[in-house]
Amino acid sequence: MQEGEQRVMKSWTVDTMLLERPCNYYNKENLTTLWDGREICTLADIAAMPISDADIVWVGCRNHDRRNAFVTAVVVRAVQRCLLCGFPEVRCWATHWLDGTDRSIESAYNIMEKAVTDSNQLLVNIIQATDWLYDSQQSSSFKNSAWMAVCAATHASAFLAGPATQNDLLRAGEKRLQVVDLLDVLVGS
Repeated sequence: MQEGEQRVMKSWTVDTMLLERPCNYYNKENLTTLWDGREICTLADIAAMPISDADIVWVGCRNHDRRNAFVTAVVVRAVQRCLLCGFPEVRCWATHWLDGTDRSIESAYNIMEKAVTDSNQLLVNIIQATDWLYDSQQSSSFKNSAWMAVCAATHASAFLAGPATQNDLLRAGEKRLQVVDLLDVLVGS
């Protein structure tokens, strides 16, 4: 952002939010209750509502102006997890992806084939996240690709632990980090 430039934050009325096609829970009645008499709500307003982190992130993926910066931050964190895996070729791919020397979809798919062969769901989810990120960067209309990228990154975080309860905690922790990323990128500090 240039000095003196102001961020213009996307906002929604109840009706424009309905046009985004949220899940069935967010019908006109529930959205009107959440809007609590406001004509419009920004992402910052929505982040303060009593809704799940996942739903806040879903809304953030609808803000196409700075969505790629947010999704990139989330996917980078997921790829960084590959640096801790036991496969040298995967660590090599992650290093090249992170330093920008090779973010090609072909190299990601080559690593995903290895991950599938080795039944490594963590790596499959991380590669899927990079694939969805690639798709979301191709067009401002790819809001669902952005959402899929953050979902794959969230699922990747769950495979770092053993028991299901730890998986749930890691998923929740990753979603909380995503809200922080989202507000940082889209709203600003």
